[in-house]
Amino acid sequence: KSSLIPKENQHCADDDLPFRRVQLSDLEWKECIYAADCSEIGLVQIRGSDKMKSFKRFYIKRVNDLRKEKQVFQEKDMMKTLSKSACVPEVLCTCADQSYLGILLNCCLCCSLASILNAPLSESSARFYAASVVVALEELHREVYSLQRCFSRYSYARPIGISAGDYLTLR
Repeated sequence: KSSLIPKENQHCADDDLPFRRVQLSDLEWKECIYAADCSEIGLVQIRGSDKMKSFKRFYIKRVNDLRKEKQVFQEKDMMKTLSKSACVPEVLCTCADQSYLGILLNCCLCCSLASILNAPLSESSARFYAASVVVALEELHREVYSLQRCFSRYSYARPIGISAGDYLTLR
């Protein structure tokens, strides 16, 4: 339930301040963007506000049933470690109740990449997405030593390459 924001990042824009101290009961779930076996990412809104943020929530019962408690906490720690990267959204805060654990992200995702790529793209869209991937890979390349340190701390994830259909293959 404690904040994941590093001390040096706490001088953020005033617009984000209400999001840094939320409880799950303060958030209104608007739309699911992506779902996995024990979590989903969606859009949330602070009640009484018009600002939207992305939120990753884990179903506590499902996490326990799948015995993924360690993985969930490692993911949270990894996101905290990588939050200064241009490719990883900033973690605003974490919160929990009886049913969910959540990570509030300083971004507003619109949809999954798969939903965008289900039809041929225009040339300008293809160039934009290709440039975005190149920028992300350049940033990750610059962060390689941070990533190596991070992955070495979390023995469940080792980068072994990128292949078609996979974002990053982890072992």
